[in-house]
Formats: sequence, structure tokens, C-alpha cells
Amino acid sequence: MKKIVKGIEPDVLQEFRDQNPYSDWKTGFKRNAGKYANSQIRETLIHEQKGLCVYCEIDLKDGKGMALHDFRVEHFFPENPKPADRKDDGINYALHWPNMFGCCTGGNSRDVVDPNERYSNPDYNCDVPKSNHNWTQELLNPLTDIPAFPPLFSFNEEGHMSISQECSSTARAKAQHTISLLNLDSVKLRRFREAIIQKLREQISYISPDALTPETLGELARSHLIPDQYGVISAFFSTIRWYLGPMAEEVLVQAGYDG
Repeated sequence: MKKIVKGIEPDVLQEFRDQNPYSDWKTGFKRNAGKYANSQIRETLIHEQKGLCVYCEIDLKDGKGMALHDFRVEHFFPENPKPADRKDDGINYALHWPNMFGCCTGGNSRDVVDPNERYSNPDYNCDVPKSNHNWTQELLNPLTDIPAFPPLFSFNEEGHMSISQECSSTARAKAQHTISLLNLDSVKLRRFREAIIQKLREQISYISPDALTPETLGELARSHLIPDQYGVISAFFSTIRWYLGPMAEEVLVQAGYDG
């Protein structure tokens, strides 16, 4: 999980909300706003998040008409909160742009793209265990609780996720709850992260010892951590950042990284 910077909401959302101020998401906007409006929401969220799931950082893969996208809209505060969780602040959180993120399907869909890799019943993660719980006080908010520096999470060679020693004492409890409540150290996600680490290991091994300089390692870090021409970064950004260590931090500082 990494910091996210929210942009301006799509016009289609504002227009729908103006006409339907009390509508919900699933039976309101998603069902009635139309294909174009839904695609605008999806494309904007994916662009904001540089192609990655808000929670686990898997790539939000397109089904290309052959399968379901590994994507759905996630509401950090529940879109339909339980009565005890409702806020009397006049905000419809189901249609509130700062409350909306792009999330993977969490392993619960057989029809998703690459089901052999991504369908993981019953080992679910991300928004599946979160469901309709109001965990806003337990989880790290990607807009306000995660700094650009230093990284809050650490990993090991087998892809296990833990809290970084650099994580502040004030963020430590939320960071731990984020891992456990969203099942971000699941078997499936560890397998994906281990594969990324192996890929990095191989890429480094292809570089001759004479050419293994800070410049070449910096170029490797940039290729994964800096958005490409389409605004996308490599899946499991935080894992790559951990593996490449100080070089990754230097590259991010040079690039003015802020989420």
C-alpha cells in the first residue's frame, strides 16, 4: 500500500451527483450512469493510482473483452454504512470522489482475467475482507496516513510483508491492522511479490560485473518506480522499492516522488 494523490473528479460523477444527490453506487451510478461514465471513473482511478490496486498494489489488469477486469471501485468509508456508522455531515460517501479508489477483485471472482493466478478462494484480500466494515480508524488512509518518505512497509525474499523499522510509532498500529485486516500477507500476494523479487534478481544478474554501477542500478529502479509513457508503474511498487533499497530512495527523491 502506497501513498495516493487524488486529482479532480470526472465531470460525469459531478453531473450524476448533481442530478441524483442521494443515489448509491451499485444500484445508482454503476447501473444507471452508462458505459461511458463508468469507463471514465475506472480510467481516472487507474491513472491516479498509476495502474495499481489501492491496497495490495497488484496491476489493475484489463480483461480486454475476454474476461472481467481485475478492477472495481472501492469506497474507503462504506458506500452504504451500517446505521451505527453513518455520518451526519451531509456528504454522500457513495459518490464522494475523495472516498473512491480503484481496487482489485481480491481473489473472489472466477471470471476475472488470469483466474489461475488471481482467483484465490478462500484466500481473499483487499476489499473482500473489508466488505461493509467501517475500518477508517483502523486502516491507513492512502491520502492522509502514508508519507512519501520513508516507506512504512518491509518485505523479505519470500514476499512476506511486515512493518518497516522506519515506520513511525504513530503509524505502526494502523500499518499492522492494514496488513492483517486486508490480508495483505496472503499466500497469493506473497507468491506475486516473490516472483517480482526473482525478476529483479535476474535483471541484476544480466548486468556484467563491470557494468554494475550506481548508474545502471538507478536506471533499473527508474524503469520500475517512475511512471512510463502511459503513466503506469510496476506492480508491487513497495516490494520493488524495498528490494532496491537506497538506490530506489535516491531515484524517488530525484524524481520528486510524492505518491
